[in-house]
Amino acid sequence: MNHTELEEIYAALALQTDAVGADKSELLLATLVLLLAHQVGNTAQVQTCIKEAATALS
Repeated sequence: MNHTELEEIYAALALQTDAVGADKSELLLATLVLLLAHQVGNTAQVQTCIKEAATALS
């Protein structure tokens, strides 16, 4: 996936986060992670990505 595609995904996520509102944004993100985890199909890989996402915030 190239930089432009990642920007498109980020923009779509930001749009949907705004659309559902602040009170449901965490639920949106959790639901998205579970849907993507199902697509990936590899528990260890998904757990690694979750840890990497948390690390990127600090």
